[in-house]
Amino acid sequence: MKFNLPKSWNDITLLKYLELKQLESEEFESVFEFRLERLSIILDIDIDELEDELTLNELTDLTLKT
Repeated sequence: MKFNLPKSWNDITLLKYLELKQLESEEFESVFEFRLERLSIILDIDIDELEDELTLNELTDLTLKT
């Protein structure tokens, strides 16, 4: 699956930025879940779709890229 990764903050909409800012890591059971949620927002893809379509290594790679 190909994702449209943002190249800079200019590629992030204001709505996405505000949504990212509202996330609190303490609200999640693990750091990985927190990062997965951020990735879901950045890529504008449902979190379940990310989990279903990607391996753990691919998710980690995308997380590092963002």
